[in-house]
Amino acid sequence: MRVLVTDAETTLSPLLEEMIASLGHDCLVARDASSASEVMRTRDIDLLFADWRTSGVEGISRCRRARESATARDTYIVVVGGLEPDEILESLDAGADDCIAIPVDVTEVQACALAAQRAGAGLF
Repeated sequence: MRVLVTDAETTLSPLLEEMIASLGHDCLVARDASSASEVMRTRDIDLLFADWRTSGVEGISRCRRARESATARDTYIVVVGGLEPDEILESLDAGADDCIAIPVDVTEVQACALAAQRAGAGLF
């Protein structure tokens, strides 16, 4: 599975990269919204971990843009951050499939990967 992590601060991506690699998946990292958009246009991404606030565009906007994009419509999107209940609802309403809090736990990352695989296989 190909996974994209958006992380403007470079604090989240090294940890997620390590977790994703340990689960046997390929991981790409985008440092800003423009780079993330380019990757989403040019690569098949199965799972997107979108930082709540990515330089230039909020994670919410990233969800909306991904859902509007023909190439990313089937991408499983997880918003990552210190989310309050209303922000979780806003994320899901914008098109996220899941939300996880910081600090990120490898079990949550693995659960998201499993959910993405099932969604990609048409099991949901």
